[in-house]
Amino acid sequence: MIGIVILIIHVLIYAGSGIILYALRTRLSLIPFYLYIGILQVFTSLMSSFYVLDIGYGILVGGGSIVYAAVIWSVMLIYIIERDLETIKMVILGIVAIQFIFLMLYPIYAFLLSFDGASNPLAIPSRLFEISFGIFWIGNLLALFEMVLMVFLLERMRNALQRVPAIVNVVFVYILMLLLDGLLFPFLAFPIIQSISIVQGIASIVSKLLLGILYGSMLVIASFILDSKYIRDRTDTGMSFAEMLSLPKTEIIQTWQRAEENQIMVKILLDLLGHDIRNYSDVSLKVIELLETQDSALSDTNLELISEIKQAQHKTITLLDNVLALSIIKERSLKTSPVNLLELFNLARTDATTSYRNVLLKIQGEKSLDIFVNGHPILQSMFYNLLSNMIKYRKPEHDVVVEISVITDTKLTHVLISDQGQGIAPEKREQIFDSLESRPRFMNFGLYIVKALLNQFGGDILLENRADSPEDYRAGLTYHLSIPSAEV
Repeated sequence: MIGIVILIIHVLIYAGSGIILYALRTRLSLIPFYLYIGILQVFTSLMSSFYVLDIGYGILVGGGSIVYAAVIWSVMLIYIIERDLETIKMVILGIVAIQFIFLMLYPIYAFLLSFDGASNPLAIPSRLFEISFGIFWIGNLLALFEMVLMVFLLERMRNALQRVPAIVNVVFVYILMLLLDGLLFPFLAFPIIQSISIVQGIASIVSKLLLGILYGSMLVIASFILDSKYIRDRTDTGMSFAEMLSLPKTEIIQTWQRAEENQIMVKILLDLLGHDIRNYSDVSLKVIELLETQDSALSDTNLELISEIKQAQHKTITLLDNVLALSIIKERSLKTSPVNLLELFNLARTDATTSYRNVLLKIQGEKSLDIFVNGHPILQSMFYNLLSNMIKYRKPEHDVVVEISVITDTKLTHVLISDQGQGIAPEKREQIFDSLESRPRFMNFGLYIVKALLNQFGGDILLENRADSPEDYRAGLTYHLSIPSAEV
């Protein structure tokens, strides 16, 4: 009876310490818990040689077995709390690294105990470490196998046994691993340790089962104390392949058809809304211009308010066009075909002129765009964003002068579009193309749209200083577009 109480105290100390150290992760990350696992690894080797606990009825539990069960318990705890296979992999690799250190030290210890220049006050025979070296090899390989198998079984059972409470799966797999260890370790290690008496048979299995029940109970307690997502969340995020095979084929086809119809409907609604909102914005701009030209009695305050309304309408149109372009890009299903760059540029120029009526666009060399590339009509949005960017960042009180030249080869068409605006410092140019999610409130993503569109077709964009002012970025900017050439 006393032996069982001592065994329970062992489990409470080992598992309880793990729970406490893991609870400190919000303040100290998982470093204390990793140190705890390292300590357990050391104790696994030491306690195997120190004592064997008699719990009655002929059942003996080695000190090393108690600590090894705590190591497996720690890996299981990480699994059910973190729910991150990468973290599990790092923990297992850390355990392997610790074991590797011991594998190098064991032969050294055996040598030192037999070496005349080293004292041995406890009279420990050197043969102990020589024999233990083989046991240690087998134990380490078996432990690694059991940890990987444990995670594999839990992942399988989580998907296959949805109706079984997750904590039941956890405790069952944990006990199964200890029983497997109780069967395999004596069987594999016996040829190496013929001169050592080891615990085998039914008593060994019972001791592993008892350890599994005690540590499994601590897993249940830990899952509730630490609020395990594995235990709490039981919903699946998708349909498994087995479920797809088991469902009637007509149901699967109908589901896919409904999903495709929904996507088409969303695209149609977005196009309709975009078309109508743009028309309404154009009407609003025309009404505002009539007010400005026909009502000469407007005060300066009212004129300023009207100017702000116009600016808001321009931003609405630009934002709408970019949203439509983004929705198409995200589909990743654009079919390329030969398109004429001059036609798309002229459409974009008309839109830009409509959106920015008070700015004069002077285009030079646009006829060089009369060439076909492998793209999509959506490249009109690319030209619109470039012109819009040139207009917004022009030098104060200056017209927008745009110079265009084209260089072609068999694979790529290089379009160089230069302005005389404020320019962009070289160290800030990479930030222009940062992902949409990294931008404050998703604003100022016109050039991001340009790069995303070109990347969609295998092209790219570079920002360069003007060729006539290579050292002065303030003289303006050259947008170097690379677009796959097309054979017409």
